[in-house]
Amino acid sequence: MLRLGREGDANMRYLTSARRNSLARALVAFAVLGFGSAIDAQVLEEIVVTAQRREQNIQDVPIAMTAVTAQSIEDKGLTNLAQVADYAPNVQMDSTSPFSGSSSVLSPYIRGIGQNDFAFNLEPGVGVYVDGVYLARTIGANVDLLDIDRIEVLRGPQGTLFGRNTIGGALNIITRRPTDEFSYKVELTGGEFNRIDARASVDIPIIQGALLSSFAASTKNRDGYQERIPFPGSSGFVFDGFDDFLTADRTVHGESGGEDADSVRGKLLWIASEALEVTFSADYSKVDEEGVPNTLLYLDVNPAPADPFDGLIDGTLAGLYNTCVALPPAVLAGIPPLANTCLQPRAVIGTPMAGAAAPYLPYGPDLFISDSFTETINPDTGQAQAFTAVGVDIDKSYAEGNNYSIIDNYGFGLTIDWDLAGGMNLKSITAYRELDAKSGQDQDGAPIQIIDPSFDTHQEQVSQELQLSGRAFERLDWLAGLYYFQEDGDLTDFVTFPGGLLQIFGENFFDNEAWAAFTHLGFAVTDR
Repeated sequence: MLRLGREGDANMRYLTSARRNSLARALVAFAVLGFGSAIDAQVLEEIVVTAQRREQNIQDVPIAMTAVTAQSIEDKGLTNLAQVADYAPNVQMDSTSPFSGSSSVLSPYIRGIGQNDFAFNLEPGVGVYVDGVYLARTIGANVDLLDIDRIEVLRGPQGTLFGRNTIGGALNIITRRPTDEFSYKVELTGGEFNRIDARASVDIPIIQGALLSSFAASTKNRDGYQERIPFPGSSGFVFDGFDDFLTADRTVHGESGGEDADSVRGKLLWIASEALEVTFSADYSKVDEEGVPNTLLYLDVNPAPADPFDGLIDGTLAGLYNTCVALPPAVLAGIPPLANTCLQPRAVIGTPMAGAAAPYLPYGPDLFISDSFTETINPDTGQAQAFTAVGVDIDKSYAEGNNYSIIDNYGFGLTIDWDLAGGMNLKSITAYRELDAKSGQDQDGAPIQIIDPSFDTHQEQVSQELQLSGRAFERLDWLAGLYYFQEDGDLTDFVTFPGGLLQIFGENFFDNEAWAAFTHLGFAVTDR
């Protein structure tokens, strides 16, 4: 990793050999004189947080929380919000929400409470906030840690101060405030799979002490680490492609697990007076990359039923698919339940599945669903069986289905912070955000369509919050507020089950509106 920068008057300092020797002699002298204990004295760095909607030393906040500072983020090389879970107890964050196909969908859990489904009819159990603005959807919530001042992980219910969907806790992200001096920072990171990450930030004071600005940008690029390879047993068979059915997008990639994401953020701070500050912020992120890798570990299905109903014994669609492709159309026609399923044209693609594997013209040939798509090792030779080129290499897949994550996410915010007479403070937070996302994943790891979900999402949200705070009787800290939130959008589900025998096209529309009034009181019983 390479870092370059100029921050105010800060400069790089090097400890020369002579200075190290001088320091060593000084330490010995102190120890001989009995002052060695003074050298061990350390000063605990003060960390200021806003977990209670006002600035406090973290040591004075009666909340179970972890604060990750900007320096910690840099030292640990953290690049997205999900990685913070490794440094906060009782916190788990999954950046690959099940079946979403995208690494930008965050599934946070605190003390076992959370939500891993990104459907709009389900609300998260852990709220994510950026500069006081609530991110209503888990899609795109795996925030790029670009130009961040700190991250506060609040454990336990936070409904009084953070409102909706915080029964498990809250993730409070605070971006960096523009400074009054020109400064910049550039960071480059390289790694395996042609990884190249770049970050840059700059502070530009427009009017000294009155109008300040900051801009930051990042780009993350890495090749996929799971290779999609042809199924070795496919010779002589035909396949329905994933794009022969309805899908959110028809982008094709030869690998999975790659990264291609860009983010920008800007802030404009107007210091109108000692009592009034106005901050305008804007951010935009774009993701256009391969989907999350997926490996098929086990498959239990009757591969070629001799009896028409053998394939249905396990009650799976895979068994029904095998029955349809294994038997002649004439046989299926004599069994009404199967005739109505196997002989009817499939939606969208327009052809039936009957007798596709025999082949019985003009239907096939097509592949059976079998364990040849998984890791099958011959116990005598220790080698992969025929039909199984993947063997034990989980970084290769026979998948040919959905494999993409395409997200556009942006927003604007306006914060007014006004110190009033009598030690009171009035704060207004106004925000608008918009999200467009398409993602898809081949969950079966097979060359035919068995479970191939994809999703097309659009969401808009508007929020307004007013906070009035102050202190009374020298020991009572109080806060009262009003909150308004509105969002609307749509989510369309596209799911193809075995061979298209069952296809889901689910259009979902939503419109949420919420109002709230809240108050928080904190009384200091003693002076300590």
